[in-house]
Amino acid sequence: MDLIINRQEGNKVFTFDESLGPQVWESDPITRFRFKIPVDNDWLKKQLTANHPTAGIVFDGIPYIGTNDGLIYTPDKKIQRIPEVMVDTEVFIDEYSFVDDSERQAFEMFKKKGFESLDLKNKSLVQRVFEIDKTFHIIAQQEHNLERYLRGYLAIRGFVIDKNYKNESEILYDGHLLGITETNSGRTINELAPQALYQLNPSKAGFVPIGFPPIALTKATIEDGIEKHIEVFCVDYHSLWDLTGQGRFVKEICPRDGSGYAPAKFATDGETIVISHGNHPYYKLEISKKTRNGIQEKVKSIDLDPNKLPKKLLVENGMVFGDYGNTIRNFLIEEDVFSPKDGQISSIADSGLCTVENDGKTFVYNPFNSKKLDSLKGDYVFLSRTPQ
Repeated sequence: MDLIINRQEGNKVFTFDESLGPQVWESDPITRFRFKIPVDNDWLKKQLTANHPTAGIVFDGIPYIGTNDGLIYTPDKKIQRIPEVMVDTEVFIDEYSFVDDSERQAFEMFKKKGFESLDLKNKSLVQRVFEIDKTFHIIAQQEHNLERYLRGYLAIRGFVIDKNYKNESEILYDGHLLGITETNSGRTINELAPQALYQLNPSKAGFVPIGFPPIALTKATIEDGIEKHIEVFCVDYHSLWDLTGQGRFVKEICPRDGSGYAPAKFATDGETIVISHGNHPYYKLEISKKTRNGIQEKVKSIDLDPNKLPKKLLVENGMVFGDYGNTIRNFLIEEDVFSPKDGQISSIADSGLCTVENDGKTFVYNPFNSKKLDSLKGDYVFLSRTPQ
């Protein structure tokens, strides 16, 4: 079962199992950042009052939709993945643990009148007021950091299902720039920020670590309104690792463009691996297979037209496919296997189903047998485990 979103009507998300199913989620504005004074930044206001789907999955028959402000929705509950941030300076004064009322009064007078309000002979009290004021300023500065925080850290980057042991039930994980987390319990299993989460097969998943500073070696957290950076272990961010970072599934998933940061387009089922990467004007698509001892052996290397690169790669039954928008190509036999007459391919689900847009309608196809499954009035796209 896949999730499909109607882009013309807010953020309405539906289930799709060869036909449109029930609506499972729609926009539910959340404001988790509280201010006594209205925020002037219009973009920030918009972010605080709208949640946009970034990734989705159906797990044990229940749809999970992750949004760009770090919340996860199911039909009966809302999971607040990212901790609430408090940047209200008045609330800080109300909740700060002062030693006694005289210390509170001294600090409040200092904020109103400055040095002239302090008894400079009481050195211990003056020192305490300065220490509290330093923390107060750190809190106050957080308002200026919120836009960057919203842009960078909050968005859910994908969902994956993992089953590490024979007797262990499957567990759903979500990823964001604060780490990889067990969805229902909130337990963090990897503090390294994922650049992408990837499902190798129904019970095995991995991630590509993010590789640009400061996240490669540190993790940013916000506690009580204060941003802190702590050191975390780091793995090779060119490769696809298991969720804990202890084992490597696929190596060298990285573009040859000198950046060394972003992963190339890739797909794998755990055995067949396809990677599209290169440096303008030289682009290659390389197909390899894993042997029993885990070594990747190259099967095929194809030169790609730099003006016509695949948008997405798929591995289905050991065959390698690429989405070009107007066609889907089988790279192993080097033939186009699906060219929709209805319009352009607008999205591909994790299952391989695709949407085709044309004249206010969305057609849903199984591209591997060219079977048309449904025709929907409106603009629909599949919501992937990872944002497209």
